[in-house]
Formats: sequence, C-alpha cells, structure tokens
Amino acid sequence: MKTTTCNNETEFIQKWGKVIEEFDKRGGDGRAIAESLDYLYAAYSDGLPTWLAGLYDKEVGGFYYSNSARDNEGFLPDIESTVQALNFMRSSGMVSSVKELPEEMKKGVERFVKGLQSPDDGFIYHPQWGKDITDSRRGRDMMWAGVAAENFGFSLPYPTANERLKSNLDNDNKELNAMPEYFGSKEAMIKYLDGFDWVNNSYYAGNMIAAQAQQIIAAGLADTVVEYVNRYQNPENGFWYKDVDMHYGINGFMKITSLYIKAGAPIPRAELAAESAMSLLLTDEIGTTVCHLYNVWVSLTAILYSLRKSKSAEDAAAAERIAKKLLKIAPLAIRNSRTKSGVFQKEDGSFSYMRENSSWRSQGAPVCLPNMNEGDVNASCISSTGIISNIYSALDAGCVKVPLYTEKDYAAFISALNF
Repeated sequence: MKTTTCNNETEFIQKWGKVIEEFDKRGGDGRAIAESLDYLYAAYSDGLPTWLAGLYDKEVGGFYYSNSARDNEGFLPDIESTVQALNFMRSSGMVSSVKELPEEMKKGVERFVKGLQSPDDGFIYHPQWGKDITDSRRGRDMMWAGVAAENFGFSLPYPTANERLKSNLDNDNKELNAMPEYFGSKEAMIKYLDGFDWVNNSYYAGNMIAAQAQQIIAAGLADTVVEYVNRYQNPENGFWYKDVDMHYGINGFMKITSLYIKAGAPIPRAELAAESAMSLLLTDEIGTTVCHLYNVWVSLTAILYSLRKSKSAEDAAAAERIAKKLLKIAPLAIRNSRTKSGVFQKEDGSFSYMRENSSWRSQGAPVCLPNMNEGDVNASCISSTGIISNIYSALDAGCVKVPLYTEKDYAAFISALNF
C-alpha cells in the first residue's frame, strides 16, 4: 500500500502547502499534519469510485448496498445507499454539486425517491421491505429522502411525515393518522423512551432517537427527549455508558448528541466527553466496526460546534482548550486513523462494515447476503469521505480541504456507469 500520494517535494508542497500554512499559523506542526493527511489519502484505492459506479441500477435509479445485493434476487437499491453514494461524489471532490451528474442519473434518482413515498403518512417505504420496518429504518429513510430532494432540487409528491407532525403541532391537532402514537404527546414520548436501556445499551437507544430526530423536533418534543436523556449521562467519562468499553460508549454518544445538534441543545459535560473521545484516537485498539473510528471524529466535530455556538465564555474557553489539544495530537491521530480503517478495506478498494464481512441488515432491514466478505456503500463512505471530512471539520480546516479524488476519477466513474 502506498505511503504517499506525491512523487517529490515540489508535488507535495503544491498539494499540501495551504494545509501546512494554515496549521503553522495556528501554532501547530503544519508539516507533520500534512504528512499524516497525505499518508491517510494514499490508502484509498483508485478503484473505489468505479466500484461504487458498479452498484448503480439505471433502470431503478438507485444504488445497491453491495455486490451481493446487486447480483442476487430479493434485493433492490435503497435510498440510504443511493444518497450516501451521491454524497460521496461531492465530498470526495469529484464534483462540486450532485447537480453536475449526468441528466439521466439525476432524473433516475428523482423518479426512484419519489416512487418510495407513501401518501398515507408521508414516510418512505421500499418494495423489498414493505411497511413492517423498524422505527430507525423509517426515520432514516425519511431523512435521506429530504437530503435527496434538497440536493437535487425537487419536491416529494406528498407532504412529508415531518411536515404533517409540524402541522399537527401548529394547529394543536392530535389526529396523527398513521403516525406512531409516541409523537402525539410528552407522556407518550416518555413512555416510548422508557422502553430503552440508556445505561447498558446507549447505542441502540441513541440510534432510535437519532434516526427520528427530525420527527421529534417537528412534533415539538426535542426538549422532552433531551431532558430525559440528560439524566443518564455518565459523569465519569461524558458518555452514555457505564462500562470501560469506550468504543461502545462513543457510538452511543455520537447517536445521542446528533439530536442535541439538530435541536440546538447544548451537549452536557462536553469537555469531559471530548477528552474521552481524543483518548480513543491515540489508543492502538481497533474497533470491531468502521463506526468506532468514524464516530470519534464526528463526536469531536459535534462537541466543538456545540461549544462554539454557545454564548457562554466558559464554553468558548472549553472549545479553545479542546482545539489546542486536538491540534497537538492531530499528526498521530490522523496516522492512527489510516491503521484503524485499513483493516476493513477490501482488494477492490471498498470497505466492509466489520472486518470479515459487511452487515447484512441495515436498521433491521436485509440489504445483502449474510456473511459476505465484501465492501458496502455505508462502510465505504464512512471509511473514506466520512472520516476525512470530519477530520477537517474537527480541526476547523474545511477552508484548506484537499480533494480525495479528481476529475480523472470522475471520468472513470462516469465510464463505469455505461450510460
């Protein structure tokens, strides 16, 4: 595997000069950070974009989750894989906007997404799964539909579930029709939250509310959920987990605080949680899924965003302390990120969710054959553009972000689509 993306010093400075200048200006070791980023970038295969293109179904207008899903009956493209794949195009630097994609693809995606919406409740349902899906699957698919509509500039054919909940709230109308009943009142939501184990299984609990964050906010219940969840935070590490398994703790933290960010609520014990998160970047321990690394960078991004948004001088000072420490550990943290993500990489350039296989269920829904040692869209996007984007975000360096892929890679992607 390559250790650098550059052939000589001149090429290195041309590619990373602005990064070096930016971090030197802040008092960091710009050269060391740039070398670490270059080392990380070198790990990504030129084959990743073309592997991704091979999962697009032009008849359906969507992307499959993996090769085994594409090649076996019973599976179809899904909205999460589709939007994640398209976001990869933009985040990787191949295009500045998904609107630059071929017209046939844009029309296909719009047709695909619109065709999944139910007129009954405004949610998104796939023909391969029907309506008997988990709360998290339903909530996430509604979120992805909104992202697709916004990015491509189209409107969904029916009022969304979020719009219907907001309308009920504004008009004091509790007739939720086909909506889950726990959106109907504070008491119903608290009863729903009581059904989760916030101490021993914060990832599952947090995932359920994170996936439905838009609906919780639309129903006017964000404050109720935040107040409820706050009482379970561990005062020793800032996570929502009592055990020593910090990787599991960061998973729950990332999910839970995503609601806080969307609702504009402050993250409690933010500096303590940041210290716990940064300790994970420096350990040699490798997680069992790609999320264990990704969630650390996402959580640090969220913590710093939350603190900087606050008007409190104390929060501003905490953000500054975290940023200075993160700047200091950045070279090692970024190098470790390559090691920790690399164990999930496959020969074709893709990444699997777990080391030896991809997860055959996504939010409870079957997305590929079980026990397949193959890459999938979710893990591949998380392990590439997901990690890289959040490294820049956590370091507040989006202004000097270096693209992972180029116009040449975009041309290879388009060629592989076989339009």
